[in-house]
Amino acid sequence: MEISSKTNQINWYLDKNYYVKDNKFFTKHDNQHEWGFSIADSLPNIFSFDKQFCIEALTKWACENDLDEVSLHSAWGAKKLKASWSPEMAQDLQVQYGINTAEEQLTTLLVDEIAAEIDAEILRDLRNQITPNNFFGLVKCLGFEATEFIYDPTNFTPRRHFVSTTYNEMVNERQNNPLWQDWIRLREQD
Repeated sequence: MEISSKTNQINWYLDKNYYVKDNKFFTKHDNQHEWGFSIADSLPNIFSFDKQFCIEALTKWACENDLDEVSLHSAWGAKKLKASWSPEMAQDLQVQYGINTAEEQLTTLLVDEIAAEIDAEILRDLRNQITPNNFFGLVKCLGFEATEFIYDPTNFTPRRHFVSTTYNEMVNERQNNPLWQDWIRLREQD
């Protein structure tokens, strides 16, 4: 079967069952929000086409329906996380770096990476509502706060860095930040 014929079949299916509104995918039959990754996972089962081909066809269809690349990223939704671990890796780390609790160290690193990805996802979700005035409040909801301006000695430009806040400060900001509360309500509806 020709590629254009396959693409036409997928486009027909997507046009019949989905539409894009406010940079999100919705089903036409019941107006329910659906994540792009769910649609992409179902297409290979429906058409028996290669998954990568289906993802590319969905991406092209979404762009034709006014989703730019940044909006598509947030409309895509959750990502699958895959990590592998073996006893040999633990032994290598123990020998090379003297780490006795390699699994604990790797678990800590994995947790930090997941937390960073979740923080980035939150900021992507809220990007249209963030103004310079409320940006630092949202960052504080993630457990960080900005330092005072520090001047770069090489070119004398002002820069800010972020440092961790206490857990209580983060919880307090989450309870009192209206953008954060609105985002939580929207996520609970999904």
